[in-house]
Amino acid sequence: MPKQRPYGSVLPASSQQRRAPGGDSASPDGAKAPQISYRQSRKGRISRVVLGVAFIVLVLSLLALGAIVFSYWQGQQSYKEVAQEAYPAAQDVFAQSEVDLEAASEGIDWDALRAINPDTVAWIYVPGTPVNYPVVQTSNNVTYLSTDFRGEHGWLAQFGCIFVAAENEPGFADRNNVLFGHHMNDGSMFGFIDGLFDAAKFNATRDIYLLTPDGNYHLRTFSLFRCEPDEPIAQVSFSSTEEYAAYVQDTIDRSEVAPSEAVDAASITKTFMFATCDHNGRDLRQVLYASVVESTAPEKTGAVSDARPAVDAARELAGS
Repeated sequence: MPKQRPYGSVLPASSQQRRAPGGDSASPDGAKAPQISYRQSRKGRISRVVLGVAFIVLVLSLLALGAIVFSYWQGQQSYKEVAQEAYPAAQDVFAQSEVDLEAASEGIDWDALRAINPDTVAWIYVPGTPVNYPVVQTSNNVTYLSTDFRGEHGWLAQFGCIFVAAENEPGFADRNNVLFGHHMNDGSMFGFIDGLFDAAKFNATRDIYLLTPDGNYHLRTFSLFRCEPDEPIAQVSFSSTEEYAAYVQDTIDRSEVAPSEAVDAASITKTFMFATCDHNGRDLRQVLYASVVESTAPEKTGAVSDARPAVDAARELAGS
C-alpha cells in the first residue's frame, strides 16, 4: 500500500512559492521573495483605474462615432429613396451636355412629393455634387432645421431639409430668393458649398437647376463669401431697382472667389441665395449667390416694398 503524504505537504499547482516559517514568503530554495511596497501597490491601482477610464471613454467615443455615421447613412438613404420614388430620371436628364429646361421637370411626380410632404415647392439639382433633393417652404425658419422631408425628427433627422426662407413670397416671386440647408460633413445637403472656396472648384460647379411645378430655373453662381450669422444679408425684397442693383453689386464685391467671366450687376434682375453654416472655427455663415441664366417659369420679380431681411433664419441655422 503506497505511503500517504501528509495533508498540506504539496502546494496547489497554481502556487509559486511556499510560506516560510515565521510568515515570510520564500522561494523553494529558502530565499526570501521580493516585497511589494504600499506605494508601488497604490501606483498599480491608479494605473488600472486610469486604464479603465480610458477604455470607457474609447468605447463611448466609438459608439458616438457609430451613431453619427449611421445618422449620415440613414439621412442619405432617406433622400435617395425620395429621389427614386419621385424623380428617378434626374441622372439621365442632367447627364446631357445640353439640358432641355422645358422638359427637365417632366419626370417629377409632384403629387407623390406632396403626398409625402405638402410643403413641397421645388426640386434642386446641382451637377457634380450630392445635391438632388426636394425643397420645402413653411411659415417659419426653424421646423426644417431638425425635420427631414418625411417628417422625421431627432438625431436621425439631423440632415433636416432644404427650405426656402419664410420671408420669401411663395413661388420664388421675390427679387432675391433665399434657400437654407445644413452643412453636412460628407458634402451632402449644402455641405458642397465649403469646397467652392477653391476657385477651380467654384468655376467647375457653377450650374444649379431649380425645378418647380410652374416652371424651371437654370442658375449660375457668381459670388461666394462668409458673413456673420446676424448680418442682414438675406434680404428678399427691395424699395427700388437701384437698391436691388446696389445689393447685387455688394455681393459681387465681397466674393472670396472670382468667376471665370466678369459679372455685370446691372444685368441681373433676379437672384437666389444659398446659405449654410461655416465649419472653419468661427460661427459664420457661407452664402452662395446665383443669377438666372434661363427660365421657363412665369416672370416674377417680386413686389417693390420695404426690405425684409431674413435675419432670424440665418441665426437659427445650425451646422451638424
